[in-house]
Amino acid sequence: MLIESEGIIERVRYMMDSMELNATAFATEAGITPSVISHMLNGRNRPTIETLNNIIAAYPSWSYEWLLFGKGTPKRETQSTSLPIESSLFGSYETSASSSQTAQSTPSPEPTLQSGQMSIPFTPEEVEQIRQMLLQQHTAAREVSEIRIFYSDGSYEIFVPQSNR
Repeated sequence: MLIESEGIIERVRYMMDSMELNATAFATEAGITPSVISHMLNGRNRPTIETLNNIIAAYPSWSYEWLLFGKGTPKRETQSTSLPIESSLFGSYETSASSSQTAQSTPSPEPTLQSGQMSIPFTPEEVEQIRQMLLQQHTAAREVSEIRIFYSDGSYEIFVPQSNR
């Protein structure tokens, strides 16, 4: 499974469009500096692991697998936790007594979130791919095109390397 930063950026754009948020509002809700999101969306910077973690934590209804890898659906499947509605307001005494016994005998599931942190299950391969993506630096080979020196009297000189002439 390959992680492509361009794909992540497009999925972040999709999230913003779906929630009808501009870059500043999206960044603020995620606890990210607006310039970080702006630079990421404009292609100046690639998404960092910190930025992705903040987005995943701020928007838990969105699938991290979709955001990072493009797998599955954008939104997480939510399980209904609503209780069945009884036909009468108070129910009968037998119904309430039996339901309280059932509730006591059924152990409640332990919460998986601790102190506001999300546990995101990544495979070792996915962790390595994320690490490699962040370590790669796609900077184009740059050459000096010219050097300008400005003097205090308002004059200046331009130096152009011989390879650019």
